[in-house]
Amino acid sequence: MNGDDAAVRVGRIVDASGLGLRFPREAGDPTYVLKVLAPFLADIDPAVLEMGMRYFVATARFMPTPYEIRRQCAVLAGAQLAPPWEEVLAECVRMSEWERDYFVGDRRPKPEWSRPAAIMYGRMGGREGIGSGTDPAVRAQFRESYNRLAEDHDRRALLGSVARPQLGRSDGDRKGLGR
Repeated sequence: MNGDDAAVRVGRIVDASGLGLRFPREAGDPTYVLKVLAPFLADIDPAVLEMGMRYFVATARFMPTPYEIRRQCAVLAGAQLAPPWEEVLAECVRMSEWERDYFVGDRRPKPEWSRPAAIMYGRMGGREGIGSGTDPAVRAQFRESYNRLAEDHDRRALLGSVARPQLGRSDGDRKGLGR
């Protein structure tokens, strides 16, 4: 499918979903659909894309970005996206507390940790780097580092879950934040 066909298809989906009527300044403008929405949304399955747009017609106060539309489509398609950084930081703090208690003699079994928390715990320097998780500098560093990792994971999840299948294409094994 060439770019013109994709833009026309996305335009038709915008019209069918009611996004153009709900946000006439942005989605009602053919130039916006052609230059902003179509390049970023053309590879999404049309049925999933229309459901994602209908979600925003019903719930959004402002026009969603193409990324927000892709993310909602991925959620509808069942993709596993990275959890928010606050949840992962809280889990890392619990890991730090368990490690501290373990070294002072409390031999409770090691709890199960999610992959994102285990990765970030190592990246941040373990117990010494995380501490109680209340230091603003630690929180900012954690947030920035985690968000970069999560964006990469989400990008792969978004592309893999909502894109229409393409013949002859192999994604291979990819490691990421999968839970």
